[in-house]
Amino acid sequence: MSRLVTLQPANHLGIIARLADKVGVSEQEYHDRLRPHKEGYDPDLQWRVLELYVEHLCGLLTRVGEAGCDLVLLPECTLPVGGCYMGGFENIKAATERAEPLWLDRTAPLARKYGMHIASCYYRSEGGKLYNDGVLMDPGGQVAGIYHKVHLPCPLDWEANEAGLFAAGDEYPVFETSLGKVGFQICYDIDFPEGCRCLALNGADLILHPTVGYAFPDEEEVIGEARLRTRATDNSVVVMYSNFGPNPGRSAIYTKNGNQIACCGRGADVFVAAEVDLKAERTQHWGVASHCHRDQLTRKRRPDTYGVLTTMTPPVLEGCERPNGRLYEYREEVGVEEGGEGENRKQRTENSRRRGETKATRRPVRLEPTGCGCVAGGAGSGMNPPTHFSDAGSRRRRRVGRFVSNRRGAIMWPGVRVQG
Repeated sequence: MSRLVTLQPANHLGIIARLADKVGVSEQEYHDRLRPHKEGYDPDLQWRVLELYVEHLCGLLTRVGEAGCDLVLLPECTLPVGGCYMGGFENIKAATERAEPLWLDRTAPLARKYGMHIASCYYRSEGGKLYNDGVLMDPGGQVAGIYHKVHLPCPLDWEANEAGLFAAGDEYPVFETSLGKVGFQICYDIDFPEGCRCLALNGADLILHPTVGYAFPDEEEVIGEARLRTRATDNSVVVMYSNFGPNPGRSAIYTKNGNQIACCGRGADVFVAAEVDLKAERTQHWGVASHCHRDQLTRKRRPDTYGVLTTMTPPVLEGCERPNGRLYEYREEVGVEEGGEGENRKQRTENSRRRGETKATRRPVRLEPTGCGCVAGGAGSGMNPPTHFSDAGSRRRRRVGRFVSNRRGAIMWPGVRVQG
């Protein structure tokens, strides 16, 4: 059994407010000084906010480690390095190059001390480009895997957007760990079911979903949860979701059959844990037959009929006018050929595979922390009751059916104690 923890921290805005109040300036003034595309951008203030927030997160990770953890997941944009403004590329790049060593230096000792994997998600600079990356640290404090976000949202002509700022990934790697095989789907990625299916076919036992989003503006909130349940059960993989709290919150863990076994509710600086056997088969009993659900669906696939999934111009787009804002297109550097099949990329990928090359062999994964000390601060089976934790605050509880909830909204099994 593996003890999995999803962490739901408050974002860094509270730190900005406290810093502004301390020197007697308006909070808005500090926000303006943290916009990397503006003339008044203040990199020293950005660094101060980052240092304080990393210290805050390390305090939460210390609590997670002390409670017992094999793998903990943090949200997308774990490190506040500035919004994704195209005009601020160089400033953001410089901020990321300072931020990552700080983060690795502070978290590596925690990973080693508590023997836990730490999965985070932040903007990274690599090869002169910026990426939105999932980063997996192993219990030895080494970076065991890096995933480049594949699907980038936002129109290219928006002032702040991902598609105009970041380079996109082009693979769905899974990383071997002592717990099982792990992959990432970051925010917008999850809206494309093909990504999770690729990870499952690559052997993933666990899909990590760090995000700052949940449901689309026209969707009921329950759709965000239903989407995660569906990705889990369709692929027979465990899905972990982490976001900031209190809103949208609801960071959670889902089993291979889509059951939610732990949820942070609307809390901030809270986490929940559940014990899960990542390598256990999901067995189905149909009549007199029993089988592994994942194995059966994998063997029953019909890839010979799925050709429409790999064309950039499926019939549904024929005769359609291009939408304003180029919302669903990528920059040329991404390599998806407009109106075509992306044959060049496809051929390059196929050639690489024939030579035995993979992302792991084409670029280094391990990043060495420089060794400064960590900052001290203040895991399913589907049936084992998950343990839930909350920060200091109200401990008033209310009954919700056979579950218990504290005022912050974290759902608990009866008899489970809230810890601060």
